[in-house]
Amino acid sequence: MTRRGLLLSLLLLPLISLLLPVPSAFAQTDPDAVTWAVGSDPSPVSGDPKWAPVVTLPDDSLVVWCDADSICMVISAVDPDETDSIEMSLVSGPIEYTPYTFGHEFTTTVCFWPDGAGVFEFIWQFEDRQAHVVIDTVVYTVELGAPPIIDDQQFFAELCDLREPRSLALAYAGNGTQLLFELLSGPGVIDPQTGVLTYQPDTSGVFVFEVVLDSECGSDTAVITDQLVLNLPPRCIGFDTAVYLCDPVEICFEILATDPEGDPIEISMLEGLGTFTQTSDTSGVTCFVPLDVDSARYIFIYRAADSCVLALDEEALSEPYCCLDTVKVDVIITRPGELSCPSDTTIELCVPPDQLPTQICLAGFSSTWSTTLISFGALSNDTLCFEADTLGAYALELIGSDTCGHADTCITWVTLEGNSVPYVTMPDDYDIDLCVPETVCFHATADDPKQPRLFE
Repeated sequence: MTRRGLLLSLLLLPLISLLLPVPSAFAQTDPDAVTWAVGSDPSPVSGDPKWAPVVTLPDDSLVVWCDADSICMVISAVDPDETDSIEMSLVSGPIEYTPYTFGHEFTTTVCFWPDGAGVFEFIWQFEDRQAHVVIDTVVYTVELGAPPIIDDQQFFAELCDLREPRSLALAYAGNGTQLLFELLSGPGVIDPQTGVLTYQPDTSGVFVFEVVLDSECGSDTAVITDQLVLNLPPRCIGFDTAVYLCDPVEICFEILATDPEGDPIEISMLEGLGTFTQTSDTSGVTCFVPLDVDSARYIFIYRAADSCVLALDEEALSEPYCCLDTVKVDVIITRPGELSCPSDTTIELCVPPDQLPTQICLAGFSSTWSTTLISFGALSNDTLCFEADTLGAYALELIGSDTCGHADTCITWVTLEGNSVPYVTMPDDYDIDLCVPETVCFHATADDPKQPRLFE
């Protein structure tokens, strides 16, 4: 061959090597396979390393194999000598590969069919015409893959409050390195890797979400519902009241409580006189002895607590909604009243006894008792009036009493005296003879029953 022919051959060799068909090797495998995993080992080199081909293999990989498809690797190599060529052969591997000679630089694809899950190791050898040899290894760890499955799911929770966000860990089935969650509709966000759905509820009720799960092997969609029931706080039921006593004695009254969910309730008295004893899950009794005063108002503050309220901190317990109730008890102690009667008196009547009866009125009576009676007559304010039908002494009795059995009386004696008509005593009629006019005298007297001998 002439020098020109040799040179032409050397120039055309790389071009011819690029135009030659690239072989691919296949091994049959189960169509339900799996894909992925990566890593290359250092390559042993023979000959002068400076002129050895530079080989690029895929990293060792974990492969989730989803369906009946081949797994392919892209292999490339370049030789520093542009006039050289590279022979690629499989030293060891799960497929049959016929050695093939490329130009000084090439990229080729080799595919294989896994026969199931497992570890598949390929040891490749690359040798140029100068006997430079490079051996490199790529390992595929294959897992069988399947389309992901996420079913419709229902969540339920009874919450004490809505201050904390809700986090829902969704159940699903699927493998692979490319599992991806996406929230199609509904409030909040979903973690694309873990599938934890997080949202902030603002009321009780049912919240609906639509979620899709994607992977290398397919996708699935599910509807997620979360039903929230807000645990409402319990409340105390106390009644304001007035209590009437005769003496300071112990007073007991009942406090009731109710919970919308029917939970057991713990009742406590936060303020008030005396002691409180809880007698059941929904009731208790407070007993106290009032002060020895005429009247006073006593205030009691109670708290009803269910499991939610008991779990609250002090700051939350101070909020107005937190189950407080106030009971007011007015205590009135009945004291003995007071009576007052005017002094005994004598009344002289101008009318004669035959003109009786006549009305007699006497002022100066008073009473602070709840019930006041008189022996006879009528009492209006502080004046007592009665009909006198005869002269003489009258006992006017004022009687005071109350519901406690206290009583008192006072008596005023009124003596009525009549006023008789005065009378004159004259001598009997007689005759007298006078010779001349002169003074004639005769004896006469005037008398009154109360004041004898008015004149004579």
